[in-house]
Amino acid sequence: MLHEGEILTNNSALNKCAQCKDCKFNNDGSEMGSSYDSGSCIMYPYPAHKPLRVLRNDGFCDYRKEQK
Repeated sequence: MLHEGEILTNNSALNKCAQCKDCKFNNDGSEMGSSYDSGSCIMYPYPAHKPLRVLRNDGFCDYRKEQK
């Protein structure tokens, strides 16, 4: 139910996991692969998930390694 004064946002427009875009570990390693902005990657395989600081672009990932 929508409450008076509530603001709705389009979460698909958020720029999640920006630092993961060029990371060597950005997909989950499965055959299907996942996009860099998903909650899982090689270093945080499902059902684990990336730390909130990474998901929200508030801090750096301990495992980030630039793709060459």
